[in-house]
Amino acid sequence: MVNRMLNIIKADLFRIFKGKGIYVCLLAIIALCSVSIYLRSPGHIGISGGLTSNSEVTKEDDLATPEDVRKVAGESNELLDEGMMKVNGNLYYVLIFVVFAVICVDLANHTAKNVISTDVSRTTYYFAKLLLTWGLGIAIIAISTYLGYFGNIIFNAPSHYSSFLDITIIMLRQLPIFCGIMSVLVMIAAITQKTSRYNAIAIVLVMVSQMLLMTIITVFNIDGSIIMQFEFETILRDMAVIGQIEIKTLLTGILTGIGLIIASSMIGVTYFKRYNIK
Repeated sequence: MVNRMLNIIKADLFRIFKGKGIYVCLLAIIALCSVSIYLRSPGHIGISGGLTSNSEVTKEDDLATPEDVRKVAGESNELLDEGMMKVNGNLYYVLIFVVFAVICVDLANHTAKNVISTDVSRTTYYFAKLLLTWGLGIAIIAISTYLGYFGNIIFNAPSHYSSFLDITIIMLRQLPIFCGIMSVLVMIAAITQKTSRYNAIAIVLVMVSQMLLMTIITVFNIDGSIIMQFEFETILRDMAVIGQIEIKTLLTGILTGIGLIIASSMIGVTYFKRYNIK
C-alpha cells in the first residue's frame, strides 16, 4: 500500500511541477510578502481581518498613500513577522489551488479512473492525494513564513523582527489546523467531483462559516469567545504569539485540527468509495 501511494505521489509531483500553476502560487506568495514587508504592515483577505493584533490598523486605514502607511507602521512597536503569522489565513486561498492541482485535475481529466484499479484501491488513492496535499501545503506555509521573516530582516529595522526559533514555533503551532483545513478541502474535492463546484464551495467556505458563526452568536446571544475559539482564522491568530501560550489555547488549536482531519477523512473516503468515477 505504501509503495502504491508513493508511486501516485511521485507521478503527481512530476505533473504539478511540470505545469505553471504551482509557480503562479509561489509568485502570489512573494507578492503578498513583498507588500507586507514594504508597508511594514500585514495585509488580510477576509471579513475578520479587523480582529488582528495590529494596534495601528484603524489609523492606517485612514492614510492616503503607501508611504504614509509604511511610516506609521514603522513607528509601531508591533513585530511585523508576528503580525504576518496572525494573518496566515491568507494562505487558505493558495491551499485551494493546491487541492485543485492535486485531485480536481485528475477527476476533471478522467485520469483518476485509470489510476484506480485492482492494485490501487480508492482508499489508497484518497490518502495518497491527502498526504501530497499536506506535503505541498506545508512547504508553501514554510516558504511564506521564512520569506516574510528574512525579507523583513533585510528591508526593515532590526526592531521589527523576532527570533528564528519563535517564528518556527508559531508555524508549528499552526500546522494542525492548516492540515485540518486541507483535509476538508480534499473531502470537498472528492465529494463534488467537479472543478466548478469545488471552487464555488471552497472559495467562500471560510467566509460563510464566519458569517454563520456570527449569526448564531447574535441570534442566540451566546458568548462569542466560546464559539469563535474554534474558528480557523481565530485559531491561527491565537497560535501566532511570541513566547508561551496557554495550554488550553494550544490544545484547542491542535484538537480542532485533528478533529477536522478525522471527520473529513471518514466522510471523504466513505463517499469516494461509493461514487461512480467517470
